[in-house]
Amino acid sequence: MAMVSGAFAKVCKEASVLEIPYLFPSAPVAWEVLDGEFGKALSEHCLQASGLRTLAYGETGFRNFTNSKRPVAEPKDMSGLKIRVQTLPLYVEMVKAMGAEPTPIAWPEVPSALTTGVVDGQENPVSVIEANKFYEFQKYLTLDGHVYGTDFLLINEDVYQSLSDEDKAIINRAAKVAGTMGRAIQQFNSAKGLKSLAENGMQITTPTPEQMTKFRDAAQPAVINWLKGEVQPEWIERAQMSVKVVSNSNK
Repeated sequence: MAMVSGAFAKVCKEASVLEIPYLFPSAPVAWEVLDGEFGKALSEHCLQASGLRTLAYGETGFRNFTNSKRPVAEPKDMSGLKIRVQTLPLYVEMVKAMGAEPTPIAWPEVPSALTTGVVDGQENPVSVIEANKFYEFQKYLTLDGHVYGTDFLLINEDVYQSLSDEDKAIINRAAKVAGTMGRAIQQFNSAKGLKSLAENGMQITTPTPEQMTKFRDAAQPAVINWLKGEVQPEWIERAQMSVKVVSNSNK
């Protein structure tokens, strides 16, 4: 068993549609989409593609940009900044479309890259930024929430099918509880972390709705265009429609 976030797309490419920039307007919308028909369909597809069963969906949190150079309120402020990204093409395309210079760096090397100036900034959930004390070498935080980080709680299908019905039920229940608790913990840690980052001297910028539109208009088309070469466009459309339906029902 394992709990994996964005890296799951390496074994099930369709999982990457969840990382379309600015896809989810809020965490509750993401929860409803993932726990609904779209999440079930994605889980079944990834099971067939990878041999890994998604027992439940948890949360890593919305990812945000930090940097050591200047406040960033809209894409034009990203120009020229070297931003560390995960070693995933989707993130390279996203940051490039915003006008910055994406630099894929493995996670263990990130603190060194930031302190030595190899990169100017990075992107992660608030809880990760705070827990790793990035405020010690990053002055500016932008709460743009460009990607909602989904945790996949996974189990090898052969192992799962070898279990008794009683044990399957226990594991299914435990996974649902873990996914729900993971979401609650991330929400709490994000609120607590934001307060801590401000107290430790980070300058926090919250883009206006108009500025958020500029971020979305810059990043989303480029990533979707790239994704169409990786997955069937139907998955992109289904994800977008699911978000639209849930968002409209919550108005």
